[in-house]
Amino acid sequence: MQQRARLKTIDCFRANEHVILVATDVAARGLDIPGVRTVVHYQLPHSAKVYVHKSGRNARASSDGCSIALISPNDSAKFASPCKSFAEESIRHFPLESSYMPEVMKRLALARQIDKISRKDSQERATKSWLEQSTESLELVVENDDSEEEQVKNFKQKKASSSHLKKLQQELNGLLSLPLRLKTFSHRYPTAVSS
Repeated sequence: MQQRARLKTIDCFRANEHVILVATDVAARGLDIPGVRTVVHYQLPHSAKVYVHKSGRNARASSDGCSIALISPNDSAKFASPCKSFAEESIRHFPLESSYMPEVMKRLALARQIDKISRKDSQERATKSWLEQSTESLELVVENDDSEEEQVKNFKQKKASSSHLKKLQQELNGLLSLPLRLKTFSHRYPTAVSS
């Protein structure tokens, strides 16, 4: 993103009350945006100092704020090291209901499939575009070595891939439109949910 676009994004973020700004580690220092109430760390901070700088976006002039770190079980040991420099009561663990996880994992698996297919398609388009631009700039004439059968086969594969991608996206959108339900939920006895 160019500097002008960055500044425009920051101005839009400052001007609106209910907005989300997604930023890389560049935002750990140098951004001074008053009124930020919540910072969510979706990547593990490397040190307590980086965590404090990133979280400091929401703690200006002794105002209250919330800093949330999304930590997987695999990263919990790494996260414990920077947290040793903080007071025990300042970091609270958010309780996670594990009964939701099968439903969450279904959604996550679909999202990963969609991402994999989308990235592959995007990479193929970028490669094709680069080849076309390169041959055009060099004024080369490139003949297509693929036979008609191969071209038809490639077209059918792309069409099937596109259809599969749309189907996966519809399935994911359907799941995302439904609320997460506890695995042990009983429609017959809704108050008898076990924990």
